[in-house]
Amino acid sequence: MIRSSLSITATLRPRATSAAAAAAASNAATKRIRSTHLQSRAKSGVALLRCSLSLPTKTKRIVGSSSSSSSSSSSSSASEKMSIIDSNNSRRRQQHQLVVSVPSNSSSSSVFHDYPPYEYQDNNSSCPNTNGGTAEEEEHRRLAAMRLFLDSLQSATANTTLSTTRTTTVAATTTTAIATTTTTTIGSKTLQKPLADDNTNTGKTKVPEMVPLAVDEDNKQEGAVESITIKSEKNEEKTEKEINSASASASNASPSSSSSSEVVRKSNDFERLKADLRHSIYHKNLKKSLFLFRESQRKRQILPRIAVTDLFFMVSEFDPPSSYNIIHYYNTNYLHQDARQNNGCRSFDGNTNKRLSLYKRLCNSISLLDPNHRNSRQMHIMIEDLLNEIEEMDMNSKQILYPKLLLSLVSQRIVTVGQYASGLYHFMVENDLEMRVGWLNRLLSTSRYNRQKDIPYHDVIARLVQIPGGQLNPHAILPAIQNMFPYTEMEPICVTLEAWLEDFRNKNGYGNNEDHENMHDLNPENLIDLSMLEAISSGAAQAGSSRLILLVWDVMEVCRYSPTEMIYENTVVTFANEKGGLKQAFAALASMKEDGFEPSRPLIRSFSSAMRLNRFLIGKARRMITEDRQNEIASIENHHLLSLESLNVILSSYAERADPRDAVEILDVMRDNGIQPNADSYSYVIEALGRDIKKRLKMEDASYKQRNVEIADTILSMMEENGISPTTHVIRNYIELLCIAGETATATSIVEEYLTSEDSETRLVVNNITTYRVATENAVRGNFDVARKLASMMTEYVPALHRGIKSREQRFLHVKEFVGTAKRGSNKGSS
Repeated sequence: MIRSSLSITATLRPRATSAAAAAAASNAATKRIRSTHLQSRAKSGVALLRCSLSLPTKTKRIVGSSSSSSSSSSSSSASEKMSIIDSNNSRRRQQHQLVVSVPSNSSSSSVFHDYPPYEYQDNNSSCPNTNGGTAEEEEHRRLAAMRLFLDSLQSATANTTLSTTRTTTVAATTTTAIATTTTTTIGSKTLQKPLADDNTNTGKTKVPEMVPLAVDEDNKQEGAVESITIKSEKNEEKTEKEINSASASASNASPSSSSSSEVVRKSNDFERLKADLRHSIYHKNLKKSLFLFRESQRKRQILPRIAVTDLFFMVSEFDPPSSYNIIHYYNTNYLHQDARQNNGCRSFDGNTNKRLSLYKRLCNSISLLDPNHRNSRQMHIMIEDLLNEIEEMDMNSKQILYPKLLLSLVSQRIVTVGQYASGLYHFMVENDLEMRVGWLNRLLSTSRYNRQKDIPYHDVIARLVQIPGGQLNPHAILPAIQNMFPYTEMEPICVTLEAWLEDFRNKNGYGNNEDHENMHDLNPENLIDLSMLEAISSGAAQAGSSRLILLVWDVMEVCRYSPTEMIYENTVVTFANEKGGLKQAFAALASMKEDGFEPSRPLIRSFSSAMRLNRFLIGKARRMITEDRQNEIASIENHHLLSLESLNVILSSYAERADPRDAVEILDVMRDNGIQPNADSYSYVIEALGRDIKKRLKMEDASYKQRNVEIADTILSMMEENGISPTTHVIRNYIELLCIAGETATATSIVEEYLTSEDSETRLVVNNITTYRVATENAVRGNFDVARKLASMMTEYVPALHRGIKSREQRFLHVKEFVGTAKRGSNKGSS
């Protein structure tokens, strides 16, 4: 039974045919005891083989555990595995041949390509078998049992006849010679070795030598060994000479047994580490996988390339820095193999021979960087090293990697790391790298308010429109425009609006005449809303950009919006602040009034502030409105510019320049053109009179004060005659004039009269600013009771005013006491 099951059986039955055999009788007895032990182990291996062949379909694979345990007891399996099987196994092989196949390509659902998972279930094959599973599963179960049997058999034979060297040769002599050939198939190569020749050795034939399988290291790591076929037929007995020679060889190897056992132990530990790593990767145990990977680095052990690749793709989903370290490990140990495989395909870089699939996955995983879990400095170092590596690659590799890396940089959450994207984008633009429409739209969708410096989004928008077939996605372009707030940078927002207008006209065919009839079919969600246009116009007014404000009006035209008061005001201020835009500013002011919007006092003041510092500009505006009569065409164009509001702008400019004479002349121009001045017009003239007094305070002649006060009284009389009630601004400017002129009592009486009026509207004419001014002036002149009374009449308590009055009163009393003491001392001295 044992002989029919085993490939090589040590038959320890000594034949005492000579004196030498008698001398070795004692050794033969020892061999016989050891053979009995081997036979029992072989029987257990055969029984396990037969049981495993009838296992159900869903059976856990035990290859990894059994192989590792058996290899720990075998010293020869540390270098190579030799499979010796019986050709007389009638149940599994009727032709006295056993083929052990190792699949080179694993299923797509498996994580590993060269190592089968711990649990395997293939649904691709539908061929039935006797065990109820598919043919593929039956083959794997049979393979697992065969491996277990061969490992146990190899361990048994190694203890008796095989040494711990790399190659083992067993020589035997038999009385019956059978010509046998050992065939080894590795991939597509077949090695054959003749066993003996019939015409030699006087009819004695040698037992076939066990040739070790010369598997290329690269193919072994790649799983390229597809099948190993071993054919053997023998039926002989070993003589005492062969047994003694085997014993002698074993005794000769004993001095190096300690070093060999250490090598075997390390090899077994490494095999166990690889098995644990495969298991942790398969179950996506990130922490354990990284621990085992670092342990192999510490021990300077080189893992299989497929295992490293699978580990990288798993880690890159969670930990980009660790995956970058795995790439370094890969390049250190396997770059020379990639260089041999690089035949000009796009899977490897042309300059560095680096594997692009790993770098593509790493570039995509950069988007997972989180400032809450990563050190910003380490992230900067990793990105800089990665950029330096890609810089050494050829242009084709950069075309593949830069778009992915750029998209990840603007998507990740570390603001300082995202700034590397700007350099990448400019490099792509300068070198004319391909930018596809889908990629540009994805890039535009990453726009955020606090990340506008990452890349020039306005250039992305412009390129989307310029590319043939490119269109702006409303769900991406509208948030991108909102994120440009507060619209103080003119170039980005101008380019964006121009691109949006071009895209809008291309989509809707706005250039045709009949297109206006189809505007009602537009989706409001695809349009820039009116509130956003108001905010953009405010930015244009702040920067004084007429280009931007005109684009706002173009957008309103295509969207069929009606201009709002805010857009009109920003338009006026924009042209007023731009050089050469004075005429457009007055035209916008006139259009605003035509559309039913009343220009406000703040708008008039903002307009006048733009030209108050330039007296020549004020004179030019005045001539443009009133005195340009020589050119009839210019007169017709400018006739509609002459209005109360435009003249008030001139009046306000003269008031801010403290020029009352020119201000009074503008009142005469209004009267000559039939324009009735309003309260603001009179307030500007009074303001000019007060500023004129303040400007001349250092003059010795004070007659101008009384003259300006009389002019102000005349203006108030004109207002009363025309039925114009004094407004808050009129009273405030008049009170300021009286306080500067030194007529504090008159100013106090006017304020008290208004504040004590029974009419609530009359009391509101004098605001807290005016009351504060009069109370402060009374405190300065020593009227502390009047100042406190006015302070108590204010609508709100102002602590600063009360502290100021108290401080001035204490200072006044201290000075008065000091002066009195000085006078009393001088009187005593004189007496």
